[in-house]
Amino acid sequence: IGLTNPVKIYSSPTHICALKDDATVMCWGMGFNGRLGSAWSSLTNSSTPVSVLYLNGVVDLALGSTHT
Repeated sequence: IGLTNPVKIYSSPTHICALKDDATVMCWGMGFNGRLGSAWSSLTNSSTPVSVLYLNGVVDLALGSTHT
C-alpha cells in the first residue's frame, strides 16, 4: 500500500496515520478538513498512505475524529 518501515500506527474513527522509522508520518482515510496533511487532502479521501507535508522529526502522534 505504499507504507514502508512503520514504527507505530495510530487510528481514529475517520483516518489512520503511521509514524515511520525516519520520523516522518503518512496518513490515509477521510481527508476532509486536511486530516491527512497532504497538499490535496483538504477534500479528498485516500485509501493508500500519503506523506504528511512539512513534518519531520516526529516522536509521537495523537489522533481524534477531526484532527491529527
